[in-house]
Amino acid sequence: LTVRFRTVTALAGGGGLLLLSPQGFDVAADPAVCHVLIVKESAATLPPVAGVSCRAQAANGSVEFEVRVGNAGLPPGFYRLRLSGAVNPNSTSTNRANGSTPCGTEHCWTIFSLSNIADRESLADRQLSLPGYAISELMPRAFLVPLSPAQGVALQQNHRPGQATRLVFAIELSGTAAVQAEMVLRGPHG
Repeated sequence: LTVRFRTVTALAGGGGLLLLSPQGFDVAADPAVCHVLIVKESAATLPPVAGVSCRAQAANGSVEFEVRVGNAGLPPGFYRLRLSGAVNPNSTSTNRANGSTPCGTEHCWTIFSLSNIADRESLADRQLSLPGYAISELMPRAFLVPLSPAQGVALQQNHRPGQATRLVFAIELSGTAAVQAEMVLRGPHG
């Protein structure tokens, strides 16, 4: 899970960010890992923010990701929070519009900017709620199709560093899509 956000208030040491998942999420058996990265659109890899620690824990049926700011503080800016170790709810669900929630959908993620990470009432900025996502059936199979050298040449594949290439994926869905939508494929980091 990756969350991109912008802070407008500097956080001093001892402050932090708190991200709460919707109900039903859990933490994997392995310790959850999260990293705060400075967002630089032109950079291929992003450096971690120095002096920032992160932990995740299950709490009241959801997951709390706590980002603690070190002595150097956290200046206003654009950041990316990468989270691993969160486990989706056990059952599928939609995320329909719901005007009675802060994010406007059934499932909301909420992020808080806190002057004191130990005090949940010490808001440095207004909290922000953003729409969650639907929990779907597992995709039975998806893989890169191995190509022969002749097929790679015919497709104009280029496996050299920093060069664009063409890939062929095989994807099996668990059912017919309920709506027409765009499928997003994300490659590994780097």
